[in-house]
Amino acid sequence: MQTQTVNLLPVTRTTLAFRPNDTELYVGEEKVFDLTSNNPKNVRVSTDWTRGQEIDYRLSQQNGTLRLHVLPNVPGNRTLMVRPQTERPFLIENNRRLSYSLAPLRQEFTVKSSRLRFLSVDKKEITLNEASRRQGVEIILDNGRSFDLKRTYRIEDQEEQGGPLIAELVTRSYLSNDRVLCWLRVYNTHRQTDSYLYIKENDQPKYLTNFNVSPKTSIMGVQVRHRGGDWTNNQTVNPGETVDVRLEGESLQKARFHFEDVLVVPSDSSVRSEQAVVYRVQVPLNIDKKRLTIFNAGQPTGHVLNVREFQRPHPLDFVSVTFGEAPRPITRLNGPVLYDKSIRDVVFSFNADAIDTDAQLYGKQYLSFEIRTLNSKGELIEMRTLDNIVICPGENSIRGLFTRTNSVR
Repeated sequence: MQTQTVNLLPVTRTTLAFRPNDTELYVGEEKVFDLTSNNPKNVRVSTDWTRGQEIDYRLSQQNGTLRLHVLPNVPGNRTLMVRPQTERPFLIENNRRLSYSLAPLRQEFTVKSSRLRFLSVDKKEITLNEASRRQGVEIILDNGRSFDLKRTYRIEDQEEQGGPLIAELVTRSYLSNDRVLCWLRVYNTHRQTDSYLYIKENDQPKYLTNFNVSPKTSIMGVQVRHRGGDWTNNQTVNPGETVDVRLEGESLQKARFHFEDVLVVPSDSSVRSEQAVVYRVQVPLNIDKKRLTIFNAGQPTGHVLNVREFQRPHPLDFVSVTFGEAPRPITRLNGPVLYDKSIRDVVFSFNADAIDTDAQLYGKQYLSFEIRTLNSKGELIEMRTLDNIVICPGENSIRGLFTRTNSVR
């Protein structure tokens, strides 16, 4: 009987609907709407905004609910056109072709001008560290018309007086595209979704802006989950194994993590937030390293995955016993064996090539033997115990070079 594996491409039918209760927006003000879908996990989300549209947008998912974030840029009656994508394809009925593009979502909005003029900044993500606090970050800001050059403006997260200082803005020079080159020094964290940022002069709000100020990315802990198991702090993985790795810390969503010499496998259950990210990684069978470094943007994070050879018990069918005849696998000895000749020696032999296969790795086998000699009356004459007998996988094992010792002990 011959078995053949046929790989099938998974397809699904996904619907997506957008029915807002309120179609009034304000320039520079982010608004979030819920989307209705029969398969929200299949709709592709992104942390990146569209750029250059009358109404920019992005899709996110929170607690199993799809959310549409919109950010209007131009006042008036404007049309939002969302072009969603799926993670898994679906079949187009009329021509029987696969597609990842859902039907566009079209919605009319009335966009009103803000009470305070909104100034866009070229950097939406600022990292709070010693350099950005003392030296500052160079940014390009829309021209506020009434800006004074070489002047420092206070940025707070509330319109009223006495708000916490988020950053200081120092205007440097005007640019030819009606923008202003500035220095930005940040002092506190801020999220765009929490509130706007107010640019103030003498405690009076002059303009609105918004950007994220987040702490430096740092990993506080690493957890590993093996197939069918629970999360554990043991960061040990095995060759050929596919595991889930969870990184916990701060500002992880903007990080660019990379695992040394392993393959990251796309997963429907992936998690990515500011406090935790989950990756599904596959360790190659022929991995030749004991430690796999976790990088962020090409720099080591100080955390690693430890590679350890498989060490799990194999069925004893690789052990044979000889007592005058041909070797017999001990798994076939289900009871007493009658032998009508004298037994000079009892020899145990091991088929090391039967331990590991391409599909299953077991690693070194640790055996103990208890040998008892009885007389014709069933009385114990002698008893010996042999411990710490190690049998290494043979040369046919892809991990044989990493588990083999000089001799069988």
